[in-house]
Amino acid sequence: MIKIVDGWEMLSVDCSEGLWREFKRQCGFNLSAATNEKVFSPSAEHDIYDCKNAVSKAESCAVWSSMIRNIFTKVKGEDDYIYALDWQHSEFKYIPENDRGNVNQSYFVNDEHGGFNVYLPKFYPDGDYYLFLAKDFSWGYLTDPWRKQITVYGDELRTEIFKNYEFLGFSVIL
Repeated sequence: MIKIVDGWEMLSVDCSEGLWREFKRQCGFNLSAATNEKVFSPSAEHDIYDCKNAVSKAESCAVWSSMIRNIFTKVKGEDDYIYALDWQHSEFKYIPENDRGNVNQSYFVNDEHGGFNVYLPKFYPDGDYYLFLAKDFSWGYLTDPWRKQITVYGDELRTEIFKNYEFLGFSVIL
């Protein structure tokens, strides 16, 4: 693992591939151009929010990202980290209480090939699928960039997001 910045450690390729396999098995992941098909199909009860109005609020209000971090910290309980996955990019161990608001930043990582840029997943869809998952996949916060939606599963996470959805700029779809 490579520490990127406080709260964020990039996972190895092998670990990342295993996480994606398990996520697809447990939550479904159907990338389809058909807008009437669900991208995510968690077997647990879930809520879907439209987040078109959340992007401008997230980018202009520092409290917005802080609220999401606080929610993740609360629902992760005693776990020391959660997973943050960025489809076709990097995956991370994420410790939300150690994050100092770095989500909108990119970082350069040196390696034996000269290095590469790492972009941290955002809490709203901005062109990529970002997934924030409990270590045991018991809850998840899944963003869909094409539909501008967020799917939330896991009772405690669903409750916390629902309590704050209006402030976050979300609209309930399902």
